[in-house]
Parts: sequence; C-alpha cells; structure tokens
Amino acid sequence: MTRRAGIILAGGSGSRMSPITDKVNKHLLPVYDKPVISYPLEVMRVLDVDQAVIVCNERDQASYADASDWLGFWDLQISTAVQPKPDGLASAVYTARSAFGGESFDQYIVSVGDGVYVTGLDQVIGIERRAKPEQALAWVVIKEHSHPQDFGVVAIDAKDNVTAIVEKPNSPPSSFVCTGLYIFDVSLFSRIDKLTYSARGELEMSDLLESYLGQNQLRAIALPDDVLWFDVGTPDRLLDASIARRESLMSNK
Repeated sequence: MTRRAGIILAGGSGSRMSPITDKVNKHLLPVYDKPVISYPLEVMRVLDVDQAVIVCNERDQASYADASDWLGFWDLQISTAVQPKPDGLASAVYTARSAFGGESFDQYIVSVGDGVYVTGLDQVIGIERRAKPEQALAWVVIKEHSHPQDFGVVAIDAKDNVTAIVEKPNSPPSSFVCTGLYIFDVSLFSRIDKLTYSARGELEMSDLLESYLGQNQLRAIALPDDVLWFDVGTPDRLLDASIARRESLMSNK
C-alpha cells in the first residue's frame, strides 16, 4: 500500500495583501464562508494522505495546530512546522521533514496554501494514483488560464512530459499554468539538500522542479476547464474566488 504525506505551504508575509496581512496571515482570510487554508486541507483529504504538515510562521502556529478541531478536519492527522524565515518554497518544503517524526512515505503531495480549488475536487480525486512512479518521479498539476503570464507557465509535449517551466514570462510558451499542487517521490528532501540559494536568498521551487526536469522525470496532470482554481495572493483574486465560491454554493441549492 502506498503511503503518502501532505505538505501545505502556509508561511510567508503576504505583502501583496498588506495592511491586512500585517496582523492576519493570508491563509486565514476568508474565501466566502471559510478560510483559505481549508481549501488545500480539503485537497489533502480527498487525496487520502496519511499525515499532513502545515508549514507556517511562528505567530500562526497555534491557529493551525488545532485546525482539525475548528475547521472540522477530524479525519486528517495534522501537524505543524515553523519556517524560521521566508527563504523560499523549497526551503518551506524541507522544513516539514522534521514534523514527520522519522516516518517513511512513498510520495509527498505538496500544495501552496493560497491555491484554492473552489470547484473540481471530484477532478482532483485520484490524481495521486495517476502519478505513477514508474512513469515519472515528480508530477505537477496544471490548468489552462487566460492570463498565463501572471503565473508559472508549464510547457508539455504530446505525452504530458514537462519540457519547460517559466515563471511569469512576457511571452508564455503555453497557456498552462502551475496550480501549486505537486507530487514528489522519496528523493524530494535529498534534492532540496543539494539546492543552492538564489540571488533572492531563497531555495526556489523552480530549481527543485528543474532537478527532476533535467532527468526527464517531471510530468504534468492537466485539469479540465470546468475546474475553478484561484491563486488568492492578491485582494482581487481573493474577491474573485469568494464570488465563485458563493455562486457555486447557490447553484447547488
């Protein structure tokens, strides 16, 4: 039986949402009727992870430590890990390692905390089974977007092999964007160990992905158009996601 761990990246300063985020972490802001952090937790639930770790800032640890109680995720084993400083997403992933307490897993599902699937969890279910280790060691979940230049753009070939990942390009090589959901094999942490800090002083997620891409071990799973996904890192996108969430709930009444 395949054992999977989940890592949710919920640290950072949220500078694009200031001054609100000067006091409240952006992952605790509401997307209509529930906080942002609920949405990646729902992803971990449907992907049936054995343990989920929320990587966060020290001031927010108490809020996330009892997420299973106040957000109703009693079926998830949730723990927290504090990222001492905002030195990159790959560094945040590595921070989660100690929280697993030495337990071994076959795959690691990583989600950025502000990636919100308003609809489409039924499409997300089962992607971990599609991410077969014999086909590739790492997988990235992608979706077509009307403004790909605002995101990390993913180019793929006819067999869904990733051929390039470009961060916010002026001339996007495709319309597919990374939704911030990844599946990695057991070499994840050893690969991060070998990364060097970028000019920004960060261990970059793009460099981690490049380590797989350079070995032809990175593939993509594309979600259909009817999946409503939002990166809620700005006030406008947070509002858009809230409106979409409300409309989705109203349409199901």
